[in-house]
Amino acid sequence: MKRILFNLKANNAHGLHSPLVYALYQHVINPTYAKKTNFETKLSDEIKSFFSITKHSQHQLYSIELPHDTNILDSIFLNSKNIMVIKNIRNQQSLRLWHALIKEKKVIFSIELFELGIIILDPIAPKQNFILKKSRLK
Repeated sequence: MKRILFNLKANNAHGLHSPLVYALYQHVINPTYAKKTNFETKLSDEIKSFFSITKHSQHQLYSIELPHDTNILDSIFLNSKNIMVIKNIRNQQSLRLWHALIKEKKVIFSIELFELGIIILDPIAPKQNFILKKSRLK
């Protein structure tokens, strides 16, 4: 039932007005949905590649699980180039934490997928929140 309600609210690539989120959806999120591997791990790897994240790049990717890893959030918010893949956002406590996180001023883009959420702290764009679902691949 939760999945059905989520899909009613969620969008796919049509109607995305952010070039960054559109490209991320088209080249990373939706193709990763189509693969039959561990979605969370593969998505993190693809995001690293998309943003060219290395040990010495400006962007850093953090994979955290709610509610267990909330103690490291303050240190992640220090760098405005950080990206977070947040696991386990569907249970009641985690969903409350997710909604509090996306309201933070430093969060520019939040992307809610059913399985997890993505937060991008990059102050070059106006704040936007997206709820995305997989679309049919041709």
